[in-house]
Amino acid sequence: MKILLLGDYSGCHANLAKGLRKLGHTVTLVSDGCGFMNVEPDVMLARKPGLTGSIGYLLSVLKESRKWRGYDVVQLINPHFLNLRPGKLRRIFDRLRRQNKSVYVTLCSEDTPYVDALLNRNVFRYSEAKVGDTPTRFYTDNPHFFDDWLLPETADYQQYFFDKIDGMMAVLPEYAMGVKPGLEGKLFRTGIPVDLEQIAYKPAPMDRPVCVMLAYKTSQIEKKGAYKLERILRELEDEMPDKMELMVVHDVPFEDFLDGLTDAHLLVDQLYAYAPATAALNALATGVIPLTGCEPEYAEWLGEDGELPVYPLRPTDDLKTKLRDYILDTEKIKRLRTKTRKLVEKNNEMTVVAQKFVDAWNRKL
Repeated sequence: MKILLLGDYSGCHANLAKGLRKLGHTVTLVSDGCGFMNVEPDVMLARKPGLTGSIGYLLSVLKESRKWRGYDVVQLINPHFLNLRPGKLRRIFDRLRRQNKSVYVTLCSEDTPYVDALLNRNVFRYSEAKVGDTPTRFYTDNPHFFDDWLLPETADYQQYFFDKIDGMMAVLPEYAMGVKPGLEGKLFRTGIPVDLEQIAYKPAPMDRPVCVMLAYKTSQIEKKGAYKLERILRELEDEMPDKMELMVVHDVPFEDFLDGLTDAHLLVDQLYAYAPATAALNALATGVIPLTGCEPEYAEWLGEDGELPVYPLRPTDDLKTKLRDYILDTEKIKRLRTKTRKLVEKNNEMTVVAQKFVDAWNRKL
């Protein structure tokens, strides 16, 4: 098949492109390089600041979009697959539908139905917006982050988008849970693709204090709960310096993140997730146990009924006690990390996930 991947988040489409090529497909990836992550696409479309940057970006989009025709599949990273207003996006979306056989979207970030589920539909027990009925600090400090998705111009465009799209690929269970009622027939479960060829399984030696790595994007320090986790981890490091050492990294290229994992035993990732996302999956591939979401919905998603090599974190936990227990149980760390790579190989290796996308597309083609 001839496939266009339009947009990218955290290298999801970049790894999907690699997996698809290994399966023999022809792929073009267009993205902004995922910011500081420096994930190189085939065609770079990045919007620079200011009026000049906006004009230059629009001209580049108009030029490149003339080439977006004749594909068997166009896979969009989000309804907002370009950094443009809804009116312009709708015109480009309609052109993509006319000039290509099929158009799909990858559910891997916020959109209007997902935000509506977070705020209004009581789908989640907790999220970055609410824990139970209580707003999080992130929502209180940044209500526009969520509310802007529900503005009439955006909501109208996205209702049109989801009505017309051929299918939706959810990469995590929470994105499947957030799908608008009535559209479940368009939903496929895929997963996040991981390029295991560039990640070595190399667990850190256990003859020293447990190294706990906390990694985050500064822009998401509240959204992922990292501000709270960092405070608790620093307290624990002060209380038991002979048992643990803390490594905090933020806003680093992907290669530097991988380098940091080689010294870590545990990765503290997210507080509001239901399943391991990109950073946690890369940690698993190296032999590092992630502390992140690991809800029953994740086990059901995988079809697993045994012990998973993931330490669950929930905002409703006594976090300091739970983190201390995880850090001090070195025997469990040794046991679980023998399972980490196998979990990713089975469910998230890039050709495994790419084949799930292909199977979904073939149902339409």
